Amino acid sequence: MRDLVKRINIGLLMLFICTGFLWAGDGQIDIAYLPFTISQSGSYIVVANLTLSTTDTNGITISADNVTLDLNGHTLKGPGNTTGSSGSCIYFNSYSYNVVISNGIIQNWRGSGIDGFEIGVRGASNCKIESLQYYYNGENGIYMSFNCIIKDNICLYNGKIGIFARDASLITNNVCKGNSLQGISANSSSCITGNTCSSNGGSGISVINGNTVELNTCSFNTGTGIEIYGGNLVINNNCYYNGYMTGDGAGINVGDYGTNNCIENNLVTRNDRGIDCNPATDNYIAGNRANGNTTDYDFAAGNTYGLIVDGTAGGSIATSNHFANIRF
Repeated sequence: MRDLVKRINIGLLMLFICTGFLWAGDGQIDIAYLPFTISQSGSYIVVANLTLSTTDTNGITISADNVTLDLNGHTLKGPGNTTGSSGSCIYFNSYSYNVVISNGIIQNWRGSGIDGFEIGVRGASNCKIESLQYYYNGENGIYMSFNCIIKDNICLYNGKIGIFARDASLITNNVCKGNSLQGISANSSSCITGNTCSSNGGSGISVINGNTVELNTCSFNTGTGIEIYGGNLVINNNCYYNGYMTGDGAGINVGDYGTNNCIENNLVTRNDRGIDCNPATDNYIAGNRANGNTTDYDFAAGNTYGLIVDGTAGGSIATSNHFANIRF
């Protein structure tokens, strides 16, 4: 009988080894090597700092729904951001839903830190990405699809965009600095709030249609602080010193033919242009404050905007109109 039990235990151990799964005592599945594939739902935890030296290879591939992946404070390091032609740290190779990824450092991958977006083939939706740091990856820090929460991440010096989420996502309390293109980019119906986007090679924040952009700080970006197109609410943001070193960037810019935007109660200072809504028309601009821009306000005919009041001489401002755009 004892021999039978022993054979069963050895068989189960071999099964776990062959399938690549080892369960921790709390029910989590340990990840102790790269590359690793998650092909079934469950809770996974990285148990050590891991490095992958093989080029053109993804570190962790996800092809399942309902997955929790905890990096547990560890670093996942790739072979280099210029080595080979592909290979992301965490890669979704199918449509996956309800995935949570958190708590670690991702650096030096040729592709993106997390790659969960491709139209018609694969993508990551209904996911939460939080409390991760992304450094020196060859493409994007975070590249996601629909209905995601992306919060409390740090994306520094990635080769393309710091954070991209296609649609209907919440992007909040992230820091995006020194990325080669935009700090944060979203297509439509997303809320981008409370982020810091600095020293990126393109715009700090770039969105297309139907987004809310609120309480962000965008500074020292080579392009525009906040770039928008149609039907966006842009409110209570601080845009400072954008167009840095190039002389071509606004604090807030409405792209050509952008319409139906509301731009209200923002502070734009020391940019090449403060708020630029020209040649775009049919937008509402009110209650903003501008100082030290080469051009503080540039509004084309056909926009609705509050009175532009000049307070540059100092002293009291001769208006109580809260719709006024103040130059101080």
